[in-house]
Amino acid sequence: MKENKYKQYINSLKDNELKKDIYDLIKLFPQVREYYDLRINPKLEKELLNKYKHIIKQEFFPQKEDVKMRYSVVSEAIIEFQRKATIPSNAAELMLYYVEIALKFTESYGDIGEKFYISVEGVFDKALNYILKNGLEDEFYKEAKKLVLRSKGIGWDFEDNMEEIFYKYFD
Repeated sequence: MKENKYKQYINSLKDNELKKDIYDLIKLFPQVREYYDLRINPKLEKELLNKYKHIIKQEFFPQKEDVKMRYSVVSEAIIEFQRKATIPSNAAELMLYYVEIALKFTESYGDIGEKFYISVEGVFDKALNYILKNGLEDEFYKEAKKLVLRSKGIGWDFEDNMEEIFYKYFD
């Protein structure tokens, strides 16, 4: 159905009918419940952030299995969290966390491959762009700079690319 039909339906409802519909959605769909949980209690978003950080960390440093390092899982975790997040700094924190874990991974295991570094650079670029769009430069400048400094000495032109990305957003 077209969006217009939904608007017509919603506008036709009385307040108490609309409230009942919303309550029914909360009972039926966990995602809707989670959406309202975060609206009612924004502190829960930190718990959700930690859940997604754990997902990312498990791709690089699993507790029992071999390293999987599936870019699709990490990317989906970031996108899914961004859809749910109500506090922009939390979304920025998750993206930079991925870069941090990836750097820790390469520090632990040595140079990986070009695809790995391209992925990390892409997320770093998206994170800094997001940070600027949301006016979070003061909050994340030092952390972003530290990530660039940690990239020193890593192959595949990674160090140069990280610096270039950083200076594209921060003069």
